[in-house]
Amino acid sequence: MYCFIHAGLHKTGSSSLQELFFQNAKALQQEGILYPTQSAQHRQHVILAKALQTRSQDNSSVVRAFEAEIATKTHDALLLSAEWISTTLRKPEGSRLVEYVRALGYHPIVFVYLRHQPQMINSQYLQGVRTFNFSGSLSDLIALKRDTYPENKTFLPQIDRFGDDIVFRPFNEELRRNGVERDFLAELDRRLNRKGRLTAFANRSQGRRENVSTEGPILVEVLRGLRRRVEDALSRRERMLLARKIVAMCTRRVGPEATYCGLDTALARAIEKRHRAGNDAIARAAWNMSWEDAFGADIGQSYQCNDLHVTRDRAGLLAALAMIERLVTLTPGWIEMARQRQMPEIDPAIAFA
Repeated sequence: MYCFIHAGLHKTGSSSLQELFFQNAKALQQEGILYPTQSAQHRQHVILAKALQTRSQDNSSVVRAFEAEIATKTHDALLLSAEWISTTLRKPEGSRLVEYVRALGYHPIVFVYLRHQPQMINSQYLQGVRTFNFSGSLSDLIALKRDTYPENKTFLPQIDRFGDDIVFRPFNEELRRNGVERDFLAELDRRLNRKGRLTAFANRSQGRRENVSTEGPILVEVLRGLRRRVEDALSRRERMLLARKIVAMCTRRVGPEATYCGLDTALARAIEKRHRAGNDAIARAAWNMSWEDAFGADIGQSYQCNDLHVTRDRAGLLAALAMIERLVTLTPGWIEMARQRQMPEIDPAIAFA
C-alpha cells in the first residue's frame, strides 16, 4: 500500500495542493486515498511530520489521532503533505519520517518540486512581506540568507537512499501553466491506475496560486513601511490577520498594479551562477538531464525591477507614504480587535478619507 508524501518545496504551489486535498478529503477517500484531516493543522501535516521525525512527545496527541485515523478509515493509499518535510530531507536524519511510514506497512513515495532560484527567491521575498515577517529589501533578504540558503544538491544522499521512491518534479513554466494540482494528481493516477479519475480532481481547485504573487510595488512599500512602524510583539496569527486586512484594503485603494519584481537581470544572473553546479548535480541525478534542459524558458530570463526605491517613482512613494501614515493610526485598534478575535471589515474609502 502506497503512502504518497508531498514535501514541497516552499513556493511551488503547496498551499494550492493542500487546499484541494483538504476540501476534497471525503471524495478522495471514495477513490481510496486517505488525506488525514484529524491530524492536520492549516490543511497540512507539518505538526504531525515534525512529531514523527523528531519522536517528540510534545505532539503525541497528534500522532495518536493520525494512527487512529489510518486504523479506522478504509483506504488503498495514504497521502501526507507538508513543506517542512523538504527541509528535513536535506539533513542526515531526514529519512526518519519515511522509515516510520514504512514501519507502518506502507510503501512511501516522496514527491519534491524544485523551482529555479531567481523566481523562487522573489516569490519567497513577497511571501515574507505579505505576511508581515520581513520589511527589508530583496537584496537584504539575499544577503541574510547568503550562507544558509539550501542547495538542491543536498538532496543527493536521499536519492542514493530511496532510489525511485523519491520523485523530483521541475516546477517550470510549463508545469505552472498547467497547474501543480494536475501534475501531482496525474502522478498518483498513474501509480494507482485510476484511469484519469484522480487527475480530474484538479478541476475542483479553487484557483489559489500561492506561488503567483499579485502584490504591486506600491502595496509592497506600504507593507514594508508599516511593518517597521508597528509593534514587534505580534503573534503569527496577529501578523497574518493584520497583513491580510491591509492587503485587501490597499489593493482596493490602489487598484491594479504590475506584479512586484525585486530582481533585475544582473542579480538574476548572479543567483543562477551561484546555484548552477548544485542545480546540475540534482538534475543529472533526478532526470538525467541538465538543469537548463529541465527548466528551459526559466533560464536566462530578463527582469525589470519595479521597486519604488529603485525606479525612484516619486508619485508611488508619496502614495505609499500617505497610506502608511493613515494605517499607523488604525493598526493599534486592529491589533487589539485581532487579540479579541474580532476583525471587522472597513470601507477603504472611509479609512483613507
